Amino acid sequence: MPLAPQQLDLSWNKLGSAGAEVLAPALVKAELTSIDLSGNNEGDEGMRALGEGLLASTSSKLISLKCSKLNLNAEAISLD
Repeated sequence: MPLAPQQLDLSWNKLGSAGAEVLAPALVKAELTSIDLSGNNEGDEGMRALGEGLLASTSSKLISLKCSKLNLNAEAISLD
C-alpha cells in the first residue's frame, strides 16, 4: 500500500482567498504533518476557513503550518 504524503508545499502558488477556502476541507482530512502556504495571499476569509477547519478536525496530525505573506487584517487573527 503506498504511503500518503506527509508534507505539502503550496508556497507561492497564487491560491488567494478562494483557493484557500476550496482547499481547506481537503487539508483537514489529509494526514499531513507539514503544510507550507506562504506567499499565497490567502487573506482573511481563506485563513479563517483553514483555521476553522483545522480546529474542528479530530484527526489532524499537523505539526507545522508555514504561512507568511498572507495579507491579513488584525481582526482575522482571532477565530471568535
